[in-house]
Amino acid sequence: MVAVYDDSEALSRAAAELFAQEARRAVEARGRFTVLLSGGETPRRSYELLAQEPLASSIPWRAVQIFWGDERWVPQDDPRSNLGMARRAFLDLVLLGLGEDGHTASLFPGSAALDEWYRWVCEVYVAEQDLYRITTTALLINQTALVAFVVAGSRKAAILSRVLEGGGDPKELPAQLIEPAQGRLLWLADREASRLVPERLRRSAPAGEAGTPAGKSPASPLEEGRDGRQGAAGSGREGRQNG
Repeated sequence: MVAVYDDSEALSRAAAELFAQEARRAVEARGRFTVLLSGGETPRRSYELLAQEPLASSIPWRAVQIFWGDERWVPQDDPRSNLGMARRAFLDLVLLGLGEDGHTASLFPGSAALDEWYRWVCEVYVAEQDLYRITTTALLINQTALVAFVVAGSRKAAILSRVLEGGGDPKELPAQLIEPAQGRLLWLADREASRLVPERLRRSAPAGEAGTPAGKSPASPLEEGRDGRQGAAGSGREGRQNG
């Protein structure tokens, strides 16, 4: 099930509020919050909101540990650097994006990294950019407690629908490899990105909603499995098999 927001600003705010919510919960329960950051344009506004009040002072930053989902092998002052972008936008953060070809992090269709079930991190060469990237693998991502995809813009509509519908070959749609073994998988999108998603796999997010519906506990419709076909709470591999 994908939660649909009216526009990219509402989507960015929901993602930022989800981050703050999970940070407070984790620090209260375990004394630390470990997060995996995504680069690209989609999360930029969320990062900016996390640097501003009221969210900035609500997050126990001293207990936050930051990791990168992927990074381009370029200096931090290069405009293509995810680290440089995040540092310019706020402090640091985590979320996953979705590429128009179905990639996430730097897990691209047909890449050898998709068959990596030993290493948590590996190198990827992107011929079109003549550039090496370093990426976390699905092995590591699927061990996290919470994975949240944030998808915005009409250019992502077709691929978002394909990924959520399920089926096909995950080597062609690498985002389908993300199935938290014991954790939660959330999908957040704006209306433009979700316009092709079947009605059974989407719901409108109420105004002001962050990661969970107002007045509800963390167990919510947002925590359904990737394809959402079961119509009830589920996550990861079970959510897909029982769909």
